[in-house]
Amino acid sequence: MQAIIRRVLESSGIGDVDILTVGSGDDALKVLPGFMPQLVITDMQMPSMSGIELLQALRQSGARHVPVGFVTTETSAELIDQAQASGASFVLNKPFRDEDLVRAVREALRGSQPPPGEGMPPALQGLRALLDAQLPGLHYQIDADGKFGPQQMSPKNLLALYEAQGNGIRAIGVANVAAARILGAQRDTAMPGPAVDAQPEGMVAQRAIGFFREAVDLLPTLLPGLEAVRFKGANFMPAEFDKLRAALSAAKDRADFKLVVQGLGEGHFAFIRT
Repeated sequence: MQAIIRRVLESSGIGDVDILTVGSGDDALKVLPGFMPQLVITDMQMPSMSGIELLQALRQSGARHVPVGFVTTETSAELIDQAQASGASFVLNKPFRDEDLVRAVREALRGSQPPPGEGMPPALQGLRALLDAQLPGLHYQIDADGKFGPQQMSPKNLLALYEAQGNGIRAIGVANVAAARILGAQRDTAMPGPAVDAQPEGMVAQRAIGFFREAVDLLPTLLPGLEAVRFKGANFMPAEFDKLRAALSAAKDRADFKLVVQGLGEGHFAFIRT
C-alpha cells in the first residue's frame, strides 16, 4: 500500500515530493525532528499505536499543524467520526481510485503550510536549512539528543577550527568518518565499497569540509554567547589526538547531532566552544 500511494503521488503532477515511509506510529513520531512533513497519511489500525492515536500525538507535539489523512479498510462509522472529530483531513477507504487520493491530498495541502520551522528550535531550523542545501534529494534524519563522546570517534575524525580575531581558536566542529561520508554525499551516491571507518577522499571529503565552512554562520545560535568567529580550516585527525578526545569528554558548551541517511548509515558530529 505504501508503494501504491508513493506511485500515485509521484506521478500526480503535485510537484517534486519527498516521501518517507515508516512502519508504525511510534516510528513516525521518532523521525519528526529530522523530517517535518507537510502531510501524514496513515492507516487506522496499526500495532502499538492506532492512526487516531498518532493524529492526537501529532496535535500535542510540534507538528500540530500537519494535516493527517487516513487510507483504511475501516468502515466503522464510530471510528470514522472519531477520526474526523480529531481533525483528520480526509478518510479514504481501500480500494480507492488514484484520482480520489490525489484530490484528497491536494485539498489537505491547500492552505495548510505553517510559518517556516514552526515548532522547531531555532538552532535546528538553521541546521536543517544548511543540511537541505548540503544533501539535496537525500532523505535524512537529524537528532539533537545524542552526545558525541569518545565512544563515537572513528580512527580518523574530521576536525574544523573556528577562530576569533586576536583571540585564537574559540570553537571546533568535529565529525566522525561516518558523518563525514554522509555530509560529503550527493543524490544517488553509492558507497558500499570502503569500510565505514575509511577516511573520505576527493570530492566527498571536500564537501564534508564545506559543510563546516558554511556552518560558521550558525555557531552563534548553536553555541549562544560565542563571539564572532571565522572558519580557519579543517582536516582529518586521528582518534589519538589528545586535545580532541579531551574536548569531546569534557566540553559542556556544545551542540551534538546524529545524522542518518538510509543506505549511508548514521554518523555523529558536534560543535564545541573551547
